[in-house]
Amino acid sequence: MKREKYDRAYLLAFYASADENIRFCKQQQWQVIFYAVSLNAALIALEGYVKCLPCSLIWLPSALIFFAAWRMIHVLKKDLTKFRNRQLRVERLLQRKRMLAPETRDRYSHWRHFDIEGILLLTALAASVLTGCILLRG
Repeated sequence: MKREKYDRAYLLAFYASADENIRFCKQQQWQVIFYAVSLNAALIALEGYVKCLPCSLIWLPSALIFFAAWRMIHVLKKDLTKFRNRQLRVERLLQRKRMLAPETRDRYSHWRHFDIEGILLLTALAASVLTGCILLRG
């Protein structure tokens, strides 16, 4: 009996740790896009310095910002998948042993699998394209 309580406590702590890592990765995704949009805004503010580049290279800073954001989002998505799989394994084990409280299962399931990577990448792409257009116009 004592061993079963320890197992349940350990598994629930492991589950909570994976949940915290998921929350952190999602927060980092938003931060990556915030910095990508901010860097594009800084490029617009520094328009005079970017104008010295030839027309074909004006898109280069924006493109680099977008590809850096895309790469970071991709890495974070792989981490999210790893933590979600870890959480699902723990959840299945707890269910098999009939140790999972129903409120734990319901509380996390509604947001844990919601992916916004596509929306975030479209935001970064739109910011990069708009920046390039503004720099070419000005």
